[in-house]
Amino acid sequence: MCKQIVATYRTLWAPEVPELWWNLKKMAHGAIRNPGKAFRANCGVDYYFDRQAKRPTLICRLLNGKEIFYPEPEIKPDQFDRPAIFYSAVKVQVYRQSCAWYGVLTENVVSALARELLVEAITRLKEAGHRVILSVHDELVVEGAGLTTETVEELMSAAPQWATDAGVPIGVEAFITQRYRK
Repeated sequence: MCKQIVATYRTLWAPEVPELWWNLKKMAHGAIRNPGKAFRANCGVDYYFDRQAKRPTLICRLLNGKEIFYPEPEIKPDQFDRPAIFYSAVKVQVYRQSCAWYGVLTENVVSALARELLVEAITRLKEAGHRVILSVHDELVVEGAGLTTETVEELMSAAPQWATDAGVPIGVEAFITQRYRK
């Protein structure tokens, strides 16, 4: 049953996701193997390996120019004997090797871009005179005089230029209530 659900997801709902996984992995591997040279993924994200830094670092430059850092990366076999990127990360207050397999690379890019969209929406809401009092994952609780669902949806769904250029879809649902609810 699980295999059927995964197959349905990949073929019907998100057929380009596996291609994204593999392309991000390929570009990150290419950057590590070719220090100083940038490798652009099909989604527009760039990877490059800065060997000259204090600690050699694989850098992922997002669509808006912000960066994700993978310190001391190296390509070596993973638990399935496939080449994978291992990098230093703090786990339980100690630097340990973590594996940046294709799913992790994709999750990092998607989460970082989602965060950037949310921060820009918060900024727009504040500039419009509304008070953002709580953020829970991808949700905001907002207070303000004359606040309507239409106003919140308009301010939150305004796409920054980098998202428009990349064709990033932004969907927003707002509601007004007296108490916070999920």
